[in-house]
Amino acid sequence: MVFATLIIDAGQTFTPVRQNITSISNYFFYTYIVPFELLSLIIVGGIIGMLYIAGRE
Repeated sequence: MVFATLIIDAGQTFTPVRQNITSISNYFFYTYIVPFELLSLIIVGGIIGMLYIAGRE
């Protein structure tokens, strides 16, 4: 029932708005650069730890 409702609602028109790519990139690079870099270090550390544990026999 919910799926049928979503299909019926999907028939509406979509009007794209103009976006400023520069402001979007500035938002991501200046606001989220530190969390992104910390997350990348955590992921690399997890991969190295996984390889260390998997290689130990």
